[in-house]
Amino acid sequence: MARVVGVRHTFLDEFDSERRTIIIIAIIEIAILIVSAILVIFNWESLSLVIFTFAGIAILILLISINFLNRRYSKLPVVMEKKILLAQSSALNKVIRLTKSAIRKSLKNREKIKGQEKSKLQKQRSAHDKFLANLEIVRDGISASERQELETTLDRIQDEYFIKGLRLNVVRDAQISGVGTKMKSRLERSGIHDAGDVTVASVSAVKGFGESKTLSVVEWRRSVERMLNTTKPLELPLDVERSIRQRHKLQRDQTIVDEQKATYQLEQDLRSIAQKAINRHAQNDTIEVRAREKLE
Repeated sequence: MARVVGVRHTFLDEFDSERRTIIIIAIIEIAILIVSAILVIFNWESLSLVIFTFAGIAILILLISINFLNRRYSKLPVVMEKKILLAQSSALNKVIRLTKSAIRKSLKNREKIKGQEKSKLQKQRSAHDKFLANLEIVRDGISASERQELETTLDRIQDEYFIKGLRLNVVRDAQISGVGTKMKSRLERSGIHDAGDVTVASVSAVKGFGESKTLSVVEWRRSVERMLNTTKPLELPLDVERSIRQRHKLQRDQTIVDEQKATYQLEQDLRSIAQKAINRHAQNDTIEVRAREKLE
């Protein structure tokens, strides 16, 4: 700024006489115009025409002088240097504006990278947690299925034992109150061979079996049932139970493998997201450093 002021003073000192000349011409021109206007008002047109002519010539001289001085001024070394300095200053200001804009953009981008990294990490962890929760449901289902199969298999074995026990207790060998060999033969001929065939309806339909004998046969069946209930297996055979548990163990083991794979994949994904963020930060930092170096 001080240099520009010095240039201005140099120009004014060097062209002081030219400036005074232009001012004098301008004053004369104004005076001529005023006089011409007065002459026109008082209808002295002949004189006013002459004065207007001189005024026109004075204006032309003034314009030529201004143009001459302008050309001289523009070719001065200090003026040319001033133009160069102004152009350089304008270019520098533009670079500063663009650099500051780049720095602001870099700072904003840094926050953007952090936000995106955080969002992606949360998304991956959330997906992993959801997978683990579903895996727990699967494990619970496997355990429930195992218990259900153990119970169902035991019930089936007990039912088979019960049915087989009823069939093994034949009427011919049974000790039934009030029912002798002859009456037993009637039962067999009617299709009642063992305890499993005995019902109130089937027995009462046999000739000679009134209410008393029918109740005796039915009570015999009930006694067989009570005996079978006390002797039925309460646990699965070891090989059957082992087979069921082993099959479900394989399913549980697979969920452990799935969990390990998912955990490993999560770690890989988190590392990848973090590394990509690091690379983006490095690129962004490089841009910011280069931008700041331009300001130094």
